[in-house]
This record gives sequence, C-alpha cells and structure tokens, in this order.
Amino acid sequence: MKKTITLIAPPRYEKTPDTFLPQNLGLGYIASFLESQGCAVTIIDALAQGWKNRKHAHEKEIFIRGLSFEEILARIPKDSAMIGITAPFASSMRLIEKLVAFLKKDRVDRTIILGGISPSIDPYHALQSAVLIISFEAREKTVVVSHYRRGS
Repeated sequence: MKKTITLIAPPRYEKTPDTFLPQNLGLGYIASFLESQGCAVTIIDALAQGWKNRKHAHEKEIFIRGLSFEEILARIPKDSAMIGITAPFASSMRLIEKLVAFLKKDRVDRTIILGGISPSIDPYHALQSAVLIISFEAREKTVVVSHYRRGS
C-alpha cells in the first residue's frame, strides 16, 4: 500500500494587496522524489489555490490571503499520515502555528514536518507548535525517506 503524504504551502499574512504570487518549486521537487519512492503525494498550495480569498485577520490592518484552514483540511486525504508544511518566511510562523494547531485538532496522530528557512533558523520556536520533525536546509528528502523507511 502506498504511503500518503500531503505537502502544504500555507496562506500568508499581508498588509496591502500583493500582486506577487511565489512559486513553490521546492514542494514540487519533494513530491517528485517521494512519488519515485512509491508514495502518493497531494500538494496544497493554499496561497495560489485561494489567491482571491483575502480576509481581515484579528490583528489590526493585517489580512490573510489564501485558503482557509477548513478548506486546507478538506483537501488533505483522510489516509495522509504525514503533512509537510513549508515555512519560507519568519513572518509566516504565527499563521503556520495556528494552522498546525488546527490540523492537530482533527487528527493528533499525524506527523507534521516543517521545512524552510524559518524552522531552520529558530527550531526551538517551531517545535513549540506541536510539530514533530523539523527539516533543516536541503534535507527534506532525508527526513521524509528515513521516517517512512523505519515504518513510522
């Protein structure tokens, strides 16, 4: 049976409407590798897929752009045992922490991995958000493959 993994590029905070939509090539590279190892992979680019969704956050003059947490959860396959979330900017960590807490409420047993620059420069803070594994630098393949080869 194929192991199912979901990779997520989260929504983001913004003050003013932005016209720049970043491309998440890293998730594509990781997905390609995982598929070559026999895994089933779902990519959720919450920013791109929810580009037209922009709602006011609780913070003054801050907006969230992208899919809602509920929309993200609805796109995660029920048999997905592992979720990888990219954290490319330090400014995204508060939103990612909220996303991780939301996803953990649905299924506590899911393994969540954070990758990207933010958890690499502040791993202690990232681990406080119920994340089980942090991927440093370009070691995503190593972490994911070793996790699944152990049968976890």
